[in-house]
Order: sequence, then structure tokens, then C-alpha cells
Amino acid sequence: MGAEGNPKKIQKKLSELTGYTPMPPMHSLGYHFSKWEENSAHQIVERNSDFTNFGFPVDVFWFDSEYAQDYNYGEYDHKRFSQDDVMHMNQQVHDSGRRFVIAADPHIRASHDYFMYEEGLKKQGKMVDDHHMSRYIDDL
Repeated sequence: MGAEGNPKKIQKKLSELTGYTPMPPMHSLGYHFSKWEENSAHQIVERNSDFTNFGFPVDVFWFDSEYAQDYNYGEYDHKRFSQDDVMHMNQQVHDSGRRFVIAADPHIRASHDYFMYEEGLKKQGKMVDDHHMSRYIDDL
């Protein structure tokens, strides 16, 4: 440790130099409900109500890829999540003091029908380069 002293002093000096690590949001320390299954806005409202009624301390609902329209992340499946149902679901979950996290896999479906893919092409010309510096598209 040299002339600086013990690890606690070194950490304090480093934090004074670079800044202190912020505390995580309170909800991130609580119970997270995550289940990989097909779901709907109605089902989430029902679970939210059940968790409240039975005193189960859920803080965060996670949505995996099953919420998405044809696995287009950022777009709800409109059959199971109509706009009115999503607005109602958001209000119910918000009123109960809970939050949502939407999981998005680190890939974009290569489809000209998908807004995220189209916007990426317009802004960058391509999404990901392969080792030949050409657009990379994987067959999933």
C-alpha cells in the first residue's frame, strides 16, 4: 500500500478524485418479479392486484421478449397489449408503487417492417459490421 496507508484511505482518496458511487434506486434493491412466459396487460393487472391483496412485496415487474410484437423489441404485441390496456396496466402498477423493466436482447431483427431496424439503417447506413466491414445479419 506504500505511503498512502490502508485500503480505506486509498478508496477515500480515489472517491474524492473521481466522485463517489451513487446509491442504487430503492426499487432496485427490492423483490423483482420475472417470469419468462406469454403474458398480457390483463394478466399483469391481475398479478399486481394479487400481490397487493396478499401483501407480497413486489417492487418491479420484468417483461421478457414475450411482450414484443414478433420479437420487435420496443413494440408491444397489440393482441395482448392494446393501447387502452397498457394505459390501464401502467396506471394500476404506478398506483401500487411498483415499476416495470423491459428486457431487450442485444440484437435487432433485420426487417424493413421494423422501425428500429429502419431508423438504424437511416442513421448509420448499417447496424453492425462483420470482420469485412460489411453489414452483418445472422440467421436466427
